Amino acid sequence: MHRNPFPKLLFLTLLLAVAAGCTKQAEGIPGATGAAGQAGANGIGVKSSAITGYIALLDPYGNPYPYSPNVAISVQKGDSFLRTTTDSTGKFSLPALPPGNYSIHVTKTGFDSLEIFVQHSGGDEAKFIGSTNLIQTLSTKITGQTLTVQGNTNLMITTSFTLDPGASSGYHERDFFYYFSHSKTVSSRNFDYASGSGQGVIGNQLMESYPLINLTQNATKPFHTGDTVWLKSIIYHPFSIESYYFDYTNNIGVRYPFLGDSTLNWFQMP
Repeated sequence: MHRNPFPKLLFLTLLLAVAAGCTKQAEGIPGATGAAGQAGANGIGVKSSAITGYIALLDPYGNPYPYSPNVAISVQKGDSFLRTTTDSTGKFSLPALPPGNYSIHVTKTGFDSLEIFVQHSGGDEAKFIGSTNLIQTLSTKITGQTLTVQGNTNLMITTSFTLDPGASSGYHERDFFYYFSHSKTVSSRNFDYASGSGQGVIGNQLMESYPLINLTQNATKPFHTGDTVWLKSIIYHPFSIESYYFDYTNNIGVRYPFLGDSTLNWFQMP
């Protein structure tokens, strides 16, 4: 006898449809949280470590002193300051400091102070920052200056000065910055034209011939015949030892070592 297969096929079709509409969801108790990762370079748990280095003392002409003792080193840690001094070789070591950025203050009476910016990562080893020059303050004083216009094309600048410790009455280098302006308030920050000049001299007088074309063609505000030209002359350490450090407190670059004595003079443009 032949049976009708339709009821059986219908039953299988309905069973497959029900099975396809079911979604299995896993249920249960969440597992334990995994272990925390290692702390970052500036994170809690990184060891504090010392900051070490050397300070070399130089005279105003860049000549090194044989010893560099008793240079004061300080750095702020939280609300307090940590302090130490160099030994006879110039070596210093600040106590263990946690990771962070630090401005190390370096001072000694008679020398131009400076700051050293250090990014300190901490760890098992001390942070060595190398050797830094601390330069003796200029005691040079300008004792006189004359300005002479020569042939309408050059300015002869003759400057007399005292000698610093470390300089002899013989040959040595002497450097100046010259700042020219239409205004009597001329300074190292307020000028129309500036030029640095340095050369070896014998004794305590420097004579330099300066081309006036620089003032007529290259000044921010050019000079013309009959104009009064104000000149600020500032004595400086030899350019060979000039450098800069960054003052992060005021966000400015600081010329190092600092400018010395100055004099104000004037002449009439030919």
